Amino acid sequence: DRVGASIETRAKTHELCGMLRGEIFLNGKNPVSVAAAIVYIALIICGENKTQPAVAIACQSTPPAIRKAYYAFKKYFKF
Repeated sequence: DRVGASIETRAKTHELCGMLRGEIFLNGKNPVSVAAAIVYIALIICGENKTQPAVAIACQSTPPAIRKAYYAFKKYFKF
């Protein structure tokens, strides 16, 4: 795993992906940005300290793309 996430965080990432499956607000969003934001959110939930730029590099995305998706998902996941 390029991010260096724990097994717990990987499991949380899969769980969050499952929760988002089929959600209409994902239409038109870059799948890489969505995946990177989900990884970043899982890292936060599991208490791992990784920065948006570090996740962006690992996921081949950009920090602004992660940030934009993060704020959209933050409302959805209510955390």
